[in-house]
Amino acid sequence: MVGIIVSQKKLEKKTGLKGDALYEALAGIKCGFEGLNGDELKLEVTPDRPDLLSAEGIIRYLNGVQGKEKGIPKLKFSESKDEIIIDSKLKKIRPIVVGAIVECSLNEQDFEELIQIQEKLTLTHGRRRKKVAIGVHDCSSIHFPITYTTGKPSEKFVPLKEEKTMTLHEVLKDTEKGKEYAFILKDLSEYPIIRDASGKIISFPPILNSAATAVTTKTKKMLVEITGTDFNACNSALLIMLQDFADKGWKIYSLKNGLQLKEEEMVLKTSDASKTIGVELTQKQLISLLQKARLDAEAKGKDSVLVKIPGYRTDFLHWIDLVEEAAIAFGLNEMHPITPRVFTKGSLSNETLVEEKIRDLMIGFGFTELNTHVLTSPEKNDRAFASSDLVKIKNPVSSDYNALRSTILPSLMQVLSKNTHLTYPQKLFEVGEVVINDSKRDQRTRTQTHLCVIDCSSDSNLSSVASILSKLFEVELKPLESKQFINGRSASVFNKNKKIGVIGEASPELLEKYSIQVPASIFEVVIYDER
Repeated sequence: MVGIIVSQKKLEKKTGLKGDALYEALAGIKCGFEGLNGDELKLEVTPDRPDLLSAEGIIRYLNGVQGKEKGIPKLKFSESKDEIIIDSKLKKIRPIVVGAIVECSLNEQDFEELIQIQEKLTLTHGRRRKKVAIGVHDCSSIHFPITYTTGKPSEKFVPLKEEKTMTLHEVLKDTEKGKEYAFILKDLSEYPIIRDASGKIISFPPILNSAATAVTTKTKKMLVEITGTDFNACNSALLIMLQDFADKGWKIYSLKNGLQLKEEEMVLKTSDASKTIGVELTQKQLISLLQKARLDAEAKGKDSVLVKIPGYRTDFLHWIDLVEEAAIAFGLNEMHPITPRVFTKGSLSNETLVEEKIRDLMIGFGFTELNTHVLTSPEKNDRAFASSDLVKIKNPVSSDYNALRSTILPSLMQVLSKNTHLTYPQKLFEVGEVVINDSKRDQRTRTQTHLCVIDCSSDSNLSSVASILSKLFEVELKPLESKQFINGRSASVFNKNKKIGVIGEASPELLEKYSIQVPASIFEVVIYDER
């Protein structure tokens, strides 16, 4: 959830909703009420709706849901002769830049709203500026055309909120924002910059703007520039801001190479929407609901609806997302539960019963259960001599958690390494899910449930864990050579002629990797395989 602050008086004036009625309506559009301090209304917005990170976005959507306005709001803009020139040197660094010029009239509230939408968009939609970074500038001291290029670390400018000239390297090393976001530009020999026609640096994205182009309440014409690594993300962020500005009545000018209006299209069957929501809808009713959600919709055949989605909406991946919009416009409070006509009794699945039985037995054998992260990294697997063929996560928040684990062993070894100061024996186990690549499946992955057991003690050996394994499963052991285990003291584990895991005494190399000085015996087997 993303916290924002908006003016309650502004929302009440623009929507006609007061007090509790306003709070209830906000909750219905994914904006949870968190508190009120004077006129400052604190809201928590779901991160899938960056268009609701501003008062204008909330007002626009609420007025739609109330039926006061319908369809996609038209973003009007004029063509500008001004241009953003993109240097090819940015192609492998941070290749995308979009932008526009806005004639504005900023009061204190507008200024605070501008800063908030800029910060919240880059934090969430922009993945802490790594994917999208936003700069706003006073145009009065900018000479067009502007050029998005690179600069050497020794190049100088006066950064925003600083009084002295600094090199790009000093900005990264000495300023608050530089220290916070320097990781994005790590290992680069030249950094992204934006120059105006006079050669002056006006922006050092994604770090800081120039103090010379700082926006104030006196600013009458503003440049919005957005840089990043993904065009769709940058363009949608720009459209979110420009739609807000248009709703304020400000005039927008497109820059050459700087803006691309786009409307996605999806088709929704009336029968699918009715079945999912649980309310019988006609095609005409569904069209009306989608228009109230600020989408354009028209009949397509007898049962389907063709829906157009504005570029500032980034949350549509599947037709089910359209159904959600129709449900919100219908009113979640208007949907009344009914008693099921068929009574069914739930029960635990066979897989869960087996897992619980294994847990009970392992605790009875004197082992302590752990529940570690499913997220991991190739480096953690390499440390444990495990396979680095992992299912990777796109745009991870942290490099420490950029993949899904394919084995539990590295996680348990990490726990042992953190507890070398405690007394032994340390006997650990975990029953948990792993995810492996599988090119034969539509989603290219497969989930398995593993049992991993480690006996770390002075008298630990292959026999001690093999006896536990044999009490749990009917298995056959076959010789195995692996860097994880001592040669001649390890085996592959088979059940009904199918390999289900490995067992062995940890090799000195593996123990050394984790600074463990006590022998350890290990087995890891598949309990359940999603086929």
